[in-house]
Amino acid sequence: MGKEVLHNGSLYIHPFPSSELREEIHKTSYRCIASNPVGQILSRECKLRPDHVTEAIPQIKEDSETLTAKAGSAIDLLCVAQGAPPPTYR
Repeated sequence: MGKEVLHNGSLYIHPFPSSELREEIHKTSYRCIASNPVGQILSRECKLRPDHVTEAIPQIKEDSETLTAKAGSAIDLLCVAQGAPPPTYR
């Protein structure tokens, strides 16, 4: 949880419930530095201000279709859900 830089250079702040608000990540300023062999440039400052964090019941976003398997064989069942806070699987 927290933040990560994506392969395209974007900064992604992961969704979080209000109970996990962290000042050093969620209430701070960020800048982007882009550079190449010719030079570099610094973006304007971007201040983050968390809005009201809502909580939501889990929703299934993607799941497996009907599967057929031989007795004794292994299968993988797909289940992707979202919610706030993020759901756990079992």
